[in-house]
Amino acid sequence: MEKTVALYFGSFNPVHKGHLGIAGFVIEKKLCHEMWFVISPQNPLKPESELAPEHHRLAMLQIALQGKKQMKICDVEFTLPKPSYTINTLNTLHEMHPGINFRIIIGMDNLQDFRKWKSWNEILDRHQLLVYPRKNYSNPGIVHENIIIMYDAPLFEVSSSMLRGMIKIDNIGYKEYLPSEVVSYIDLHRLFSR
Repeated sequence: MEKTVALYFGSFNPVHKGHLGIAGFVIEKKLCHEMWFVISPQNPLKPESELAPEHHRLAMLQIALQGKKQMKICDVEFTLPKPSYTINTLNTLHEMHPGINFRIIIGMDNLQDFRKWKSWNEILDRHQLLVYPRKNYSNPGIVHENIIIMYDAPLFEVSSSMLRGMIKIDNIGYKEYLPSEVVSYIDLHRLFSR
């Protein structure tokens, strides 16, 4: 039987309970055998200045995924040219793992911008998209047999940008959205502060 891996692309700046909740839902629904968190050094649609150094984002993911056997980290984009284009990453992963069926997890907000992605139509023709809901976003009208919208997925009202803003103004409320070990790491290294 072909192994199916769901790829969860992101900056994970920082990784939070929403990321982990979506990943857990996809695994629980048996939509993949493994979940790979593909950490992006630089998203071409986001400003680089907002990013914590990649080694810190990698370390926070390692901490957050401890003990989660079906969740793994994929740092292949660290070795690819920047900025990170999904199509290039997918082509590289297919060369490295020819026997794996890759699916891609994205939020409904990313589906809105999907036509801005490099070679988006090629990505869609070759891979299933597992789309999770985001508040105030709906399907932008992209209809394709490879788009699976997970309407029953839990709605997490949290984002990394929201958490960075809370940390910057010393709002300790951000701690409830992060694994406690990640909070300790952020505090230790004074990440995302003024």
